[in-house]
This record gives sequence, C-alpha cells and structure tokens, in this order.
Amino acid sequence: MVVNRNIFTYLATIFVLALALVLFITVDNSVEQFRILAIVSVGLGSLTTIFYTLIVKEGPLSRQAIEREANYKKALGQVETKPEKGAKKGKSPGDWMKEAQFYLFGCVYMFARISFNTTATIMPLYLTVVSKYEAPEGKETPLAVAAVPLCAYICQLIFSVTLQNWMTQYFRNRLIPMIFAIFVTTAGSLPMAFLGDGDTRWLIYIAACI
Repeated sequence: MVVNRNIFTYLATIFVLALALVLFITVDNSVEQFRILAIVSVGLGSLTTIFYTLIVKEGPLSRQAIEREANYKKALGQVETKPEKGAKKGKSPGDWMKEAQFYLFGCVYMFARISFNTTATIMPLYLTVVSKYEAPEGKETPLAVAAVPLCAYICQLIFSVTLQNWMTQYFRNRLIPMIFAIFVTTAGSLPMAFLGDGDTRWLIYIAACI
C-alpha cells in the first residue's frame, strides 16, 4: 500500500512538472505560465478529492482489511485472542508519549521530510541563482526549473516500482534501507556545492536523479 501511494504521488507530481515544462516552452509570459499551472492543479486536485470522497468507501474497505489480516494470521497458525471485557482498545495519546520509539520514529520521519522538502524547495533557486540557467529566447522561465525536478521524480517513480518493495522484503527491516537512503541522498547532494555555473552545471541532472 505504501509503495502504491508513493507511485501515485510521484505520478501526480510528474504530471504537474511535465505540464509546467510544456507551458514554459509554449507560453511566453511567466504570469500566464503559473496562472494556468495553478488553475489546472487546483482544478484536478478538487475533482480527484470529490471523486475520492464520493466513490471510495472507507468503511467496507476497512472491514475487508481486518478480515484479510485475520485470515492471514490464521494461515500462519496464529491464534487471535479476543480482548477481555472492559480492556482498553489501542493506545491513548498518553501511552504513545511514554514510548521511546515514538520519539525515535518521529525524529527519523522529520529529518527525512526535511531532507526531501528542502531539496525540492531550494532547487529552483539553485538553478537560477547558482547555476544561472536562463530562459530560452522570447521566454521568461528557465526550462531547467521544471526539467531537473522532473528527472528526479521520474527516477523516484522507477525506484518505487522496481526496487523499493524488493529492498524492504529482502532486508526485512528499515534500518539498512534508511542507511542506504542517507548514503544516496548525500551522494546526490554534495556535488551541488561544486557545480556552479560552469561547463559542468549539466551534471545537476545526474545529481537530481541520484
């Protein structure tokens, strides 16, 4: 489920970036470029939200998930014990606050999101201010602003489809994939400190893919 969610997230982002690239090529005025991009993004987002709300029935899907989990445990020979009368169902917020792993996972998730979001946020500034990519003649927005993130998200999609699920099942834990992710993120980020606006600035496409 997580892999499928990531795939659709990447597909949505790829669509927006591909549309942005087309607009940067075909529309001259930057205000019009981003106005069209915003209208299409908000419009499609609203339609998909309405579709999800009206069509996807969470109640039946939740019951199916519980039934499948029970059948899976039964197939493994695990005996499902019924909770005692009056017993608490699940953990309260106070119980979670007493768990050390709650803070550990919270920190890991927070730093992962900071790494991902910071890279995505500073990339347009890096391309225009540091790498000094310029817009084509007669246009107002550099194509690299859309093309570089587009390359990155396409590679993320390929990784999610081909390797992510295999890696999770092969290592059977999250520590080794997390260490691998830190190494790869560092390998892709460090070159950005040295590329600048010279003849090697095209390597930002490779760094973004990494």
